[in-house]
Amino acid sequence: MELREQLNAELKKELPEKIGTGNLYFFTVGQVLRYCVPSNSNYSRFNPALNAKTVTKLREVVEKTFKFNAATIKVNEKFEKAMALILQETNENPVDEHLIMLGVTTKSVF
Repeated sequence: MELREQLNAELKKELPEKIGTGNLYFFTVGQVLRYCVPSNSNYSRFNPALNAKTVTKLREVVEKTFKFNAATIKVNEKFEKAMALILQETNENPVDEHLIMLGVTTKSVF
């Protein structure tokens, strides 16, 4: 199953399960960042996430991006579930920037 379909299925659940920090996690981060960053921005707005070295640092970047763009974000149930899945992870695992970019450049599930 493709990552976008996997994420969509997970977000349709009443209470999504913890997704860990594998491929689906980094893809989800990319999807959330894509949704948070205004569409008229260039890809350099994603550099902080791509330069994060650990999941903990990446989570901090997602939080800051959300806070910075909060006024323009249309929050919905799927988005809230995705944010919760991202924010519950705290570890020092390395970041997979390729899967983050895949999430950024794939059609949004939100």
